[in-house]
Amino acid sequence: MKLRSQAKDSFKANLNKFFHVNDAGLSEHAKLNLKRDFINADRTALLILVVYWLVLSTLGGGRHGYFLLGYVGGGLALVFGVLGYIFYRGTYINRILVGVTGCLVEVIYIQQELGTPTSHLVYFMSLGILLIYRDGFAAVSSLAMVMTHHLTATFCEAASIEIMGMPILAFNWGRWDAYVTHLYWAILMAVLLCFVTYSSMKEFLTNEGLLDGMEKVNKELEGLIGE
Repeated sequence: MKLRSQAKDSFKANLNKFFHVNDAGLSEHAKLNLKRDFINADRTALLILVVYWLVLSTLGGGRHGYFLLGYVGGGLALVFGVLGYIFYRGTYINRILVGVTGCLVEVIYIQQELGTPTSHLVYFMSLGILLIYRDGFAAVSSLAMVMTHHLTATFCEAASIEIMGMPILAFNWGRWDAYVTHLYWAILMAVLLCFVTYSSMKEFLTNEGLLDGMEKVNKELEGLIGE
């Protein structure tokens, strides 16, 4: 029973290093540093989202003329990003929104390019940007949305579904075979990203623990000197 309880506590501790929800067990110094890092990452992600919107509104519609889609859709993603930063910056809720809005940008660009291979590169760039977080919420939410989009868009293509004369599709070089291949590489990159994210948080917590230990030792030495 004791071993089961220890294993459960160990699992929760490791899970909290990947999905950081609360600051339980952290020192005040560690809490402040982690909160500051999350807010700085949120700010960087918001600035990148602004750049994405500008690209979607201009270059994104250059080939097929879907400028309005980029302007409105990218603007909607930007609005979500701004609201998330205003109300939830530094929290796991905003990290989920960052993952979703980053993927939404890719969805719009793929549609503007009607599924060209190069349009999918935006997603891998967005996943790389998520390395600024020491948290898995952004990566997992982004991967979940891109899987959902590619599945539904491929289904729409197979069913010849169009919206306002625009075909809905994810790939222009195949259908389900392209979906499976693309999904394989997307999941592989997301797994690597999750590994780096977990390692980064683990290293941060280790360093903070060492700093706390050094601070306690210094206080004890100061007390001895004072005596």
